[in-house]
Amino acid sequence: MLARLQAQAERIERLLALLDDERAQLARGQVDGEALEQLTTHKQALLDAVAAFEHDHHDALARIERAAPAAADDDDCRALRRHIRTRAREAARRNRLNGELIQIRMTSNQRLLNDLQTLAGKDLYGPDGRASSGGQHTSPPA
Repeated sequence: MLARLQAQAERIERLLALLDDERAQLARGQVDGEALEQLTTHKQALLDAVAAFEHDHHDALARIERAAPAAADDDDCRALRRHIRTRAREAARRNRLNGELIQIRMTSNQRLLNDLQTLAGKDLYGPDGRASSGGQHTSPPA
């Protein structure tokens, strides 16, 4: 049980480091989309692994409590479970803050796009993201 909990603690620490890397990417003046995408893929894989462990751990803990109650209440395991809960709450907090940074960037980008469209007096891009061809064209003098 202790080895499984230690593996979960390591996963959460890797997740925290990844969230720090994600925040650093988001804080840059120009975000590297490819690097951010890779971070997101790794983050999702870790989140899935953490969630799978939690699901399995609850089932295993229930079985251990029925078979050997003293083993389930081991001091080392109990302390490590508390540590994991604390670090998991920190990971959730950091993930939420990163989500807020993403939202701020999206809002800022939308404002910039709106400003460009207003300055140009027409839609620069269509709903499909392609440059709009509907602009004002002047005819050459005859």
